[in-house]
Amino acid sequence: MSGRDSSPLQDSGWGHLLVFLAVSALLLTPLRVLAVDGERPTTTTSSTTTTTTTNPADQGQPDSEPEEPELLPPPPLAFPVVGSASYGDTFGAPRDGGDREHLGTDIFASRGTPVVAAAAGIVEIVADHSRAGQYVVVRHWDGWRTAYLHLNNDSPGTDNGLATGFGPGVEVGARVQAGTLIGYVGDSGNAEDTPPHLHFELQQPDGLTVNAYQSLRAARSVTEASALPTVDYDGVVASGTNLVGHLDPGSGFNADISVADGHVYLGTWGNSDRCPGTGVRVIDVTVPAEPREVATFASHLDFPGTSTASFWVGTIDTPLHEGRIGIVGLRRCDLETPVEERSGFMGLAVYDLTEPSEPRLLSVLGMGSTTNGVSSIDVLDDGERVLVAATGPQSFREGREGRGSLWIVDMTQPSVPGLLSDWEPVRQTVLPGSRLSEVEAAIANSVVHVTWIDQEKVAVSRESGEILIVDVADRNNPTLANRLVTANEASAITGLRSRYVGPGPRQLVVNTVTEQESGELTGSIAFIDVTRGNGHIVTVLSPWWIGGGPDDTEYGYVYPGGSDPLRPDLTPVSWMSAGVRIVDTSKMSAPVEVGHFVPAPAFDPQRHWLDAAGASRFPMVWDVTQDDGYFYASDHHSGLWIFTVESADEGLGDFGSLD
Repeated sequence: MSGRDSSPLQDSGWGHLLVFLAVSALLLTPLRVLAVDGERPTTTTSSTTTTTTTNPADQGQPDSEPEEPELLPPPPLAFPVVGSASYGDTFGAPRDGGDREHLGTDIFASRGTPVVAAAAGIVEIVADHSRAGQYVVVRHWDGWRTAYLHLNNDSPGTDNGLATGFGPGVEVGARVQAGTLIGYVGDSGNAEDTPPHLHFELQQPDGLTVNAYQSLRAARSVTEASALPTVDYDGVVASGTNLVGHLDPGSGFNADISVADGHVYLGTWGNSDRCPGTGVRVIDVTVPAEPREVATFASHLDFPGTSTASFWVGTIDTPLHEGRIGIVGLRRCDLETPVEERSGFMGLAVYDLTEPSEPRLLSVLGMGSTTNGVSSIDVLDDGERVLVAATGPQSFREGREGRGSLWIVDMTQPSVPGLLSDWEPVRQTVLPGSRLSEVEAAIANSVVHVTWIDQEKVAVSRESGEILIVDVADRNNPTLANRLVTANEASAITGLRSRYVGPGPRQLVVNTVTEQESGELTGSIAFIDVTRGNGHIVTVLSPWWIGGGPDDTEYGYVYPGGSDPLRPDLTPVSWMSAGVRIVDTSKMSAPVEVGHFVPAPAFDPQRHWLDAAGASRFPMVWDVTQDDGYFYASDHHSGLWIFTVESADEGLGDFGSLD
């Protein structure tokens, strides 16, 4: 007996929704896809297949002709898979030896490729079924419906079926736009034995499932998925601070943050699970309660495969250039591809930001074929020249050291940057008694972060936890001046900044992460006086040591991201899942927390960040800065948060009146 595939779309009307969710196991018959010798099908040029149904009124009248269903002109669609994909016209193809027909189009793509809504509408079904897998049904505003089956349910790099394949905020009743993230390509349900793919279905308003092949061929492509807002503002934890505004631009991971003249600049970090990053976003905050994105620059469309976590924005005034510029460190985000197969530009990209909503590329400066790009930059205007200090770890291959470099770049004329020096530190034993492998030692010796101490010295950090003080008085010939050991083998430096005390720079602010025996990552911030011998630790901060913080910081990750010293007596510090801590550092021997702001938990759709329980919904504040009394925090998952600090006493300033 032959039959047609029963489709999730056929049971997705509002009147049948609750019934469908209760008895979906009875309504859905197997939805197996065709795979030939494990190969992905190639795109074909078959004609559209027209299908028929039987009119119930004609049952029992074998001599009557079946009525042909009316095929409506299909609506315009956005292609439901972002990036490279292949598909063919298999609608109506036999399945299970001819016992049923295939009622969808299988779109093959790499596991984890974003799946987006093909048109604007409302989510009707979000379900997990033994055969359809994790799937979503969307009813468009014009009455058409689309279904997205076999969404990914595996943790990154596995086939374990332990993850959730739905995009953030995708739930019944959610309103989506064309291009809204639905989930990710996978093999959930009965697709486990096939290459990862999306089973896509299209249904007319009258309930007839039709061939989507020609509609997909005519569909417009989507270059980047947009995520639904998922923030529950009741989840904000704050003391001594007031929430002013929030903007989730989607498609994180959000990274470094800078602010200048009413505009916030928000970088993005990419890694092998989520590559590339999505450039530097420009957000207008002239009305802090209503931030709005106005531009993006250094995006993955201009520089494929890059992460833009580190950048600098500021105004320079030289005989050769006057105005605001942005200097972006482009770093390779896919480090799993073999070195010999890697391609693309890695280095510095310089932009004219005179008109923030219209960034203009001025120049690029490549850092060589062996580098993984730029991991950290800092800028110094010495009154004569504008100088950029940049660091980046080299690619490592067997038999080749991966020390990494410190670059000094003349940016006095941003349209023509000049490389003054490329300094590589002599490889050292990581720590006395270390028994790291050659690869581990190369990584540990890699130069990662950089900050100017004064006009003649910069500090750079190694993965090993060591800090090198480099004399750059001769811009063309840097030399090692001093070496500070600040951590043990279980620790790594995640940030390095200068802290201004008195008439000039005197201290380094060093963010350190330590992996405990349990595997938990914790961290602290050390303030180091670099003018005394091999460095004198003035004080060390941790969210529990300074006290007064939120009680529930046991989820997620609790280690320092960025710190932006406001002045000698007030320092905002980002602590990932512990949010932003406002610390009174007027007495460095006894720092006191005077306020905190912890954003509402947000979902990491890539599940790159998982806590001990396997959860991926928590705050992740990467960086914080301030301007004119407003504080700006970058949350990895939920974007930009704007808040003020209450006036606790005269020493903190009257920030509370600004909101």
